[in-house]
Amino acid sequence: MRTLEFGYKGRITPNLYGTLDVFYNHYDSFVSSISFVTPIVVDKAALSTDWNGDGVINDDPNNIIDDEDLDIAFDHWRDYIEGVAAMDTTRGQNPPVVVGYVNYGEVDMGGLDFSLAMFLSREWTIGMNYSYLSLSEFNNPITNTPDPINAPRHKGGFKIQYNPRKFDFSGTFNVRYVDAFPWSSGIYFGKINAYFIGDLHTSYKFNDHLSAMLSVNNVLDHRHVEIMGGPTLGRSIVFRLQAEI
Repeated sequence: MRTLEFGYKGRITPNLYGTLDVFYNHYDSFVSSISFVTPIVVDKAALSTDWNGDGVINDDPNNIIDDEDLDIAFDHWRDYIEGVAAMDTTRGQNPPVVVGYVNYGEVDMGGLDFSLAMFLSREWTIGMNYSYLSLSEFNNPITNTPDPINAPRHKGGFKIQYNPRKFDFSGTFNVRYVDAFPWSSGIYFGKINAYFIGDLHTSYKFNDHLSAMLSVNNVLDHRHVEIMGGPTLGRSIVFRLQAEI
């Protein structure tokens, strides 16, 4: 791999700091995550079911007329697996399920990371960040279809932090956005929908020996999935007490 990178970190104004990192990578042999090599046989009903109940059915796999049904089908396709295609004709033996890694050959990838932090006062700070990736999928030389790299093209966030000088208290509220992107790893594949969530973190120090922390993740309880095969995430509240002797 050969990398060309330009970075900057420093003060822009007396109360504004920023970072910028722009990179370009060239891979001679880019290797995929673990992927199916054996073709899987899936019942057509996974695609032709009217999942959203609008009366429109995708009868022809080559002519998708209801994109919402297709997206929902990705969540249910594992229930419709009939088997795997035979990779040999040895009588009396079940066809093996083969997974492995695909070498995409030469790949060029670029992107940037950017952040700003502004000190409004000695107690209040705001910040933002943004990341961009030049691609989200590669062409699989075996199947001649696109394979995802399991990462979004765009993601970013904003935060505001409060640290009062008179109290042993601190609080941070941050929001983050992740763009939609395709995902594939082993038997799990589909589309990770875009999500926009906010988190709240606070801490209080009672004395030199005891402190408390409270975190409320996904404050508005936006139900979303961050990895295919993983759970649907909602609001979570974590409270901790920390003692030091």
